[in-house]
Amino acid sequence: MVQAKPQRRTDDPSLNKVIAGRYRLEARIGEGGMGIVYRARHVLIDRVVAVKLIRPDLRGETHLRAWMLREARAANRVDHAHIIDIHDIGETDEGELYLVMEYLVGTPLSAEIARGQMPIQRAVDIIEQMGAALARAHDLGVVHRDLKSDNILLTARGGRRDFVKILDFGLAALAHDPRLAPKGAVFGTPEYMSPEQARGEQAGPQSDLYALGILFFEMLTGQLPFRSSDRDTLLEMQRKSPAPRPTTIRKDCHPVAERIVL
Repeated sequence: MVQAKPQRRTDDPSLNKVIAGRYRLEARIGEGGMGIVYRARHVLIDRVVAVKLIRPDLRGETHLRAWMLREARAANRVDHAHIIDIHDIGETDEGELYLVMEYLVGTPLSAEIARGQMPIQRAVDIIEQMGAALARAHDLGVVHRDLKSDNILLTARGGRRDFVKILDFGLAALAHDPRLAPKGAVFGTPEYMSPEQARGEQAGPQSDLYALGILFFEMLTGQLPFRSSDRDTLLEMQRKSPAPRPTTIRKDCHPVAERIVL
């Protein structure tokens, strides 16, 4: 997982803790709604990794444990250069579930978009890498379901400036397990949801492709196609509103790029 600058949290009681007798937590590098991610070091082989733990206030939520297991299985099943590598998963003697991932240093796509409209060729390069990874995932029956700019990391590798890594498969393929996705449940991030997801219907490969189109739109224009501070309004826009044309925001957008988005 990911962050160029670890967060300075000296009050975190987990820092310097050794997980499963192998992974010493060195720095807190990220936090989401369900988990906290640390930079860690394997105490025997000195390998730097990222370790995700369920947030302490949520450790009693059994469905979060199921999501973490699903994340590990989904990412490992795909095994693609543009998808984050999962090294290990396990449970401590205290019953704490942990997920060990490759440690990545880079810039979230969201941060690059915040700087303004991207050159078209750069946006195309990024979207092509994502598309290759998703094609592999879909061939293997894995749907990400929560693609968004925060879940895309741009790293440097082999002299390449924008080597894409897709992160966070915690919601992957949930629709295939009725215990984890009750009928009518709405999972994902509203700004990137497909119409079927916004209706609470089963997500499929087309849902990821819809999110990919939104990401391309966002890179080209510097903004999301649908915006609202109200979640219900945003879901209604995803269900019913026609997508705006990128050329209404960026006049130099190539017609081919616009057709790809739409």
